[in-house]
Amino acid sequence: MEIIVTEELRRILNVASTDAGRDAIRNVHFRNGKATTTNGFCLAQTDVECTDIPEESLDTPVLVPADVVKDVKILKKGTNALLIVRDKEVEIIDSKPNRVHKVDLNGTTFPDIDRVLNNSPAEYRCLFTVEHLMEVCKCFSKEDIIEFQFTTLKKTALDKGCNDPIRFKNKDGKVTGLIMPALAWQDE
Repeated sequence: MEIIVTEELRRILNVASTDAGRDAIRNVHFRNGKATTTNGFCLAQTDVECTDIPEESLDTPVLVPADVVKDVKILKKGTNALLIVRDKEVEIIDSKPNRVHKVDLNGTTFPDIDRVLNNSPAEYRCLFTVEHLMEVCKCFSKEDIIEFQFTTLKKTALDKGCNDPIRFKNKDGKVTGLIMPALAWQDE
C-alpha cells in the first residue's frame, strides 16, 4: 500500500499517543481511505489517498507507528511524499534517500473507531480540559471552522460516570474525531 503524506495527515499526529505502555495507540490507523490517531482522550481522523491496495484488502486496517509518519518530510507543492507499507516494513519516499523502518505490529489492535464515531443527536453540554482541546486544535489549520457535537449521554454528571465523547469536524468534513468529556450534563 502507498499512502500520500499530506499536511492534514501530519496535523492529526498531534493526538497520537506517546505513552510507551500503549503500543496500539502510538500508531496511525489506516483503513478505508481514512487515517486515525488517538491518545486515549482525543481522537482525530482525516481522509488519506492510498494507492496500490488489492480490492480484498480495502477494509483491512494497517497500523504505522506515528513516529515513522512524523519522520516524513513534506515536499514542495505538486510533489508527494509517500509511505510504502509492506508486511513488516514501512519505506519513506521523500527528499532523504533510503529510509526503511522495520515494524512488528503482530497482536497490536487499534480501538474500535466505528463504535465511538456515531451520529446520535446533539442535546447535551459538556466540559473538557484545555489541554485536550489544545491537542485537538493542532489537528486543524488556522483557517478551519470547527463544529462540536455532543452525543447522547448514558449518565448525567451527578452519576459521576458520563463518558460519551464529543464529536468534532471541520466544515468540509476532512478532519473528524472526538474528545472525551471531563464533565457533562443535560439541559432540563
